[in-house]
Amino acid sequence: MTGLGLALLALAAILFFLGDETVRIMDAGALACAGLCLLTGHLLAGRARRPGGIRHNRARPSVATTIVQRRTGTPVLLLHQPAPRCLPRYRVTSVLSRTTFHEVALAIDGMTGLRCIIKRTRPGVAPHDLRREAGMLYWIEWARLPIMAPRYLDYQEHTGGGTLVMTYIDGWTLDALAGSGDLTASDIIWIMTEVCLALGALHRAGYVFQDLKPANLMLNRRGEPVLIDWGSARRVGIAYNPGELTCTPDYASIEQMRGLVAPSNDIYAVGCALAALVPAPSAELAQIIARATAPLPWRYATIDEAGRALAMLARRSDLGRAA
Repeated sequence: MTGLGLALLALAAILFFLGDETVRIMDAGALACAGLCLLTGHLLAGRARRPGGIRHNRARPSVATTIVQRRTGTPVLLLHQPAPRCLPRYRVTSVLSRTTFHEVALAIDGMTGLRCIIKRTRPGVAPHDLRREAGMLYWIEWARLPIMAPRYLDYQEHTGGGTLVMTYIDGWTLDALAGSGDLTASDIIWIMTEVCLALGALHRAGYVFQDLKPANLMLNRRGEPVLIDWGSARRVGIAYNPGELTCTPDYASIEQMRGLVAPSNDIYAVGCALAALVPAPSAELAQIIARATAPLPWRYATIDEAGRALAMLARRSDLGRAA
């Protein structure tokens, strides 16, 4: 702004002294514009220099969850202010489940009237897993990963615990559907093929889900698999204390139980989930399950390789039924 004002001022002065009466009258307006530009630029510069000129909200929250943004390669902080245990905007209508660590409740958003899920830590439970889940849900949406998961709505920490609010998934868990007989073996194979695609995107982004099991897989009303319960997800290659293990041992590989974070953990869990969902698999599916759960050197190298094997089996199964 200041540079433009100086240029206009110089040009107007030259024309004023060299031009005729008409030009001088026009230059009077140019001089006024130049002066206004100079004054505005000076005021803005002074305002930016003064500590009290342009104010920023410098309030520091008490909790910061760091996650790595793959689009920029820079860490991003999820900042959360302390809050009471029950957020006033949300009205709990029923408790859906209680575990050793968390309580999950169905609630109504008082602003939108939509259903949502509130997940809270139980008394005496540290909120680090819930904080990690909040960060993962936020990051998945921000990074636009092709993964079906609940959308992050809010997260607050209070004295001794945390509260995560996320969108409600209208659907059923795979273990409930398989137990009721509503899914055929072919349906399950196709669903797990889609799950492998989602896990492949997660692995390429540098993370492992770490707790894949039928209870953490939902099928929404559009027939899309949704991954829920992201509290065990971790960055690839960063080992953790096995004493802090929060996964399900029946679906965890030996390496995972020892603290290793690697994509092979999810491959093993896919094989275990298939074995649980299809108790009497065909010979071809049994081979896929055996390779997915084999010791590490003989396991599928990537989740994409396991997904391709499932997709080929599903197509052959569909062709066989059509014939």
